[in-house]
Formats: sequence, structure tokens, C-alpha cells
Amino acid sequence: MHKLLLSTLLFLVTGWATAQQRTIRGRVIDAADRTPLPGVAIALEGGAFGTTTDAKGQFKLTIPLASKTLLASYIGYVTQSVNVPAATDSVLIRLVADGKSLNEVVITGYATAAKREVMGSVATVPGSRRAPAPGSAHYSTAAITPGRSVYVTVTPDREAGQLTAGEIHDYSKWTLWGDIAQKELRDYRTLWRVAPAERYSVQVVSANGFPLIDVPVRLFDNQRHLIWETRTDNTGRSELWANLFQPADSTATNRVKGKVSAEAVVAGKTYTLNRLSPFGKGDNTLTIEQPCGDAAQTVDVAFVVDATGSMGDEISYLKAELTDVISRAKQAAPNSTIRLGSVFYRDRGEQYLTRHNDFTTQPDSAVAFIKNQEAMGGGDYPEAVDTALAVALTKLTWSPTAKTRLLFLVLDAPPHDDAAAIASLQRSVAKAAAMGIRLIPLAASGIDKSTEYLLRSMALGTNGTYVFLTDDSGIGNPHIKPTTDQYTVEKLNALLVRLIAKFTQTTDCQPPTVANVPNATPPVRYTEQGQPVDSTAAPAPTFRYFPNPTRDYLTIENTTAIDELFVMDITGKVLMRETPNRPVARLDMQTYPTGTYLFRFNATQRWQAGRFILHR
Repeated sequence: MHKLLLSTLLFLVTGWATAQQRTIRGRVIDAADRTPLPGVAIALEGGAFGTTTDAKGQFKLTIPLASKTLLASYIGYVTQSVNVPAATDSVLIRLVADGKSLNEVVITGYATAAKREVMGSVATVPGSRRAPAPGSAHYSTAAITPGRSVYVTVTPDREAGQLTAGEIHDYSKWTLWGDIAQKELRDYRTLWRVAPAERYSVQVVSANGFPLIDVPVRLFDNQRHLIWETRTDNTGRSELWANLFQPADSTATNRVKGKVSAEAVVAGKTYTLNRLSPFGKGDNTLTIEQPCGDAAQTVDVAFVVDATGSMGDEISYLKAELTDVISRAKQAAPNSTIRLGSVFYRDRGEQYLTRHNDFTTQPDSAVAFIKNQEAMGGGDYPEAVDTALAVALTKLTWSPTAKTRLLFLVLDAPPHDDAAAIASLQRSVAKAAAMGIRLIPLAASGIDKSTEYLLRSMALGTNGTYVFLTDDSGIGNPHIKPTTDQYTVEKLNALLVRLIAKFTQTTDCQPPTVANVPNATPPVRYTEQGQPVDSTAAPAPTFRYFPNPTRDYLTIENTTAIDELFVMDITGKVLMRETPNRPVARLDMQTYPTGTYLFRFNATQRWQAGRFILHR
């Protein structure tokens, strides 16, 4: 498993081309509101060439001359097949929201995981597991800079795009998380002494209504004792926790009780918000009396990888996947400075405990370091996860100001569970939150339910998300299915690129646009329908919503009563839940910052979705 991961972080090579090629340029927009879609996966049918759209929804892809069909796929939308005749060099693609994928937020029982192919073809292996059939070498795209593509030759059995994975964003399933943490996963709270339950969410906005990014925010109890600290994310939102860690002594009385308050520090000035409401019981918004300023454009991405022998079943594949992710990171976060760092770790008493390569803006340097690592040692089940995290947080030079900081923790075994190791983990989670670093665990084969609970708790504590490999690729040892209602299976490289894209997307003090068309902003806009080629597209919507853009309220009118409705930010985090029980819902967006939002609702057992812009 370790070898897979290391291989993924490895390459970035020079170009390959033949004379029999042509370049296709295009733009991808939402069919309903015509807004550009960044981070959309564009692939040649068959999976040989691919790229992703930039912040303006634009892409450029060089393909063989005879190729005619492109696939455009994006989470939450119907995958569309696009015919590109030989005489065509530009395309406009309209993607339609996929109603079938909307049960991602259904807070019901724990059904069998739903699987959907998101990018290219994901090989589902029914019955017995099998390794992918070897084939001839092919080429995968590696976008180094916008507008320039190069091609990477990968060995047949270690090419990117073979591993399959899923994501559970517990912030988008908050009610469900509370349910399973109290039931199926309850016993592990005592072992790891962590319980993400008492959550306070604070939105920080500028005087002109834009989200403020990377702002330090602190949570205090009624005695002014510091409880938690973090920094606002790319949507201007901060996640704060009370009583996240449980004391080793179950009789301890130092738990936070009573009213709490929050303060944010911007340009040396402190802004205070008294008497916070727990998440779901009221809005907490801090308005900073100064205009939106230019945010830092730095994006720090670190990979912390278990390099013990147990990772050997997947590590070479993971190297190929991570290499591909590195090559595409720049396109996932256009106009950003990408810094890459890594830490490899083993266990106590091994040849080495940790090795690290500090942040660099040179992808080939990051790839070379990863390529030189091997999976060896281990022996017992737990590994030095606590030490690796401590090294990643203290030895890597994280940017003091950044748009986003991401730490991907790749592992197939839990940390040690002695008191010292658990205390170290708690310190690292708190430190990562204070530094504004999202922890994104990537669970490989060997992870058990106890470790799943710990990793999901660490992700919640740092505003991250949980990623896990699945058996659908037929690669490696068996992988457990996570405790949840449903999840989507994606190719691992596409999933990681999507996460980088969604966690770096910002307004940059500019309101999103409904359409790149003059005078295309009528006071009332209704849902528009595209014509996707995919025959499995959802039926026509039964609702309309207006105005879009809106400055304060959004009205949704359906033909039947709306039973349950969710509003989410661009990362998929649930911000609001309503139960109108009538055909019309009116959403109050006055406390939220300028940006792009999603809504999903259930009516007569059918989920439907829309996308709208708030411009305050």
C-alpha cells in the first residue's frame, strides 16, 4: 500500500507529442445558471488523455487527430459525452445537476454504498478480487501550467487512474455523524479520547459582504479561557470545538460549560462575538468593518505517508496516483503558488522514524523525493503516526499566510494507543487547526473501524474530510466499507484533484458571474435545462428558483411539497437545513458572504438540486 502512494507523488516529466494531434479548447458551465465550473474533469473517451477546467471553467486539451469524443464529469452533475468533429476546435459544455447523486446528504439508514463512475471508467470487480489486466503503456496528461499540457508515460501496471476511492465529508452529513458516533462508532470514543460533538461555526465577512480568508479565530469559555483556535477557510468560515478531547481521567471536571464567545483578529484589530450558538441552533457571523482585501495566493500541500512494509501491496500504485495529482495541482488551483512537501514515516526501532522533504515550488523535487522511498519494516500493527504528524507540523515550513493548507495523511495502520501517543495526537490536531491546516486522511487496506473513527474525528477537528480506498479497483488487500449511508466511488487521482480544487476556490473579492454574456442578469432567472447525451440523466426538474443572483432571499417553488432542504457552500459543507413541508421555500441568505452556493431538496421521495449566486 505504501508503495502505491509513493509512486503517485512521483512524476512530472517532459513532453511527448506526435504530429497527428489537434488541440481542443473549451468552457464548461452550469446548465441552469450558466456559471463557469472549475475543476471539471475532461477526458478523452477511453481514458488516455485528460485535464481539468480552470477557475473560469476553461480547458485546453491536446488529443490524437482521429479522436472524436470527450467526457466531462464533475461531482454532483451528470457525466456528459461530447462529440467533437474533426473540423471543430472549440466546445461549450453545459452540465446538468444529477438528482441521483443528491442522496449524499440524505440523513436516513445505513444502506449499501452507492457506486458511480465519475471519471472515465472505474472497474468494479464483482465476486472474487482480481488485479487489473496488464496492457500496453499509454499516456496521461500532466498540466504544468494553464494552456500547456505534457504527457507522462507510465508503466502498464502502475499507471495513474487505477486506484478507486470514496470520500465522506462529515460536515455535509453532520446529523448522520452525530447519529453513528453515538451508536455504531460509540465504543471508540473512549479508546482515542476524542468526540467531535460540540461544534461552533463562525462566518467572517468583510464590510462589503465578501468572505475573509485565513483569519485567526479563537473560542473562549465564560471565564475567558481559550478553548480552541483555528483560521477561516476559503469560504471565510471557521469551525471551533468545545470538549473535543476527553480527559484521560473520566472523573475530571475541567470540561467547558456555559456560554462561549469568539474573537477574530484582522489587521491587528480584535472583533468579538459574544454568546455563540451551537451549530444548527443559530447563525454566528462576524462582520469586519473594512473592505475585502487581496488574499494570499499560496497553497501548501503536504503528503504524510506510512512507509512500513504493510503498505507494500499498494504503495507503487499510490506513487503513480500522487505523481499524477502533483502534475495536475497547478491546474486545480490556477493563479495560485503551489508548494509541495512530504514526510515518510515508519515506527519505533526501525531503520528510520521519519524522513521529510520541505516545501518546494518545484514539483520535480517533490516527486524525486517520493520516488526514492520504499515500503519496509513495520511488523506490529500500530505505527508512529503521532510522530509523523508532529514532524509535519514542526519541520515543514508552512506558509504564515495562505489561501489553503492541506495535509494528506496516507496510512494503513493506526497510531499507538498509549497515553503518550494519544496526547501527542491531540496536540497535533489542535496545532493543525490553529495553523489552518486541513487534515485529510487517506485510509488504505488494513484500516479497522477504530482507526476509521479516529481519522474521521481528526478530519472534523481540522475542517478536513475523510478519504478511503475501495475494493473496486481489485488492487491490494481488502478495504473496509465506512460507516455511513451512501458514498460515491471515484478514481483516486481525480478525487484528490477535486479536493484541491474545491478547497482552494475563492471569490478573490470579485462576485461570481451568472453568465459571460452582456446584460444576462435579469431580475428573475428560472432553471434552464441542457440536453446531456447521457441516457441515464435525471428527469426534468419540477421546480424554479429566483432571483439568481440574489442579495438576500432565494425563493424555491416546486410543484409538490418540499419535505427537506439543505443549503451548502462550494466545499459541500451543509450550512442550513429546512423542513418547509409546502411547495414554496424562502431561504434567508443575509448572514452569508458573497459566493456560489448549492441547494438540494427532497420532495415526494425525489432529490433535486440547484446552484445560485449570492452577491451582497
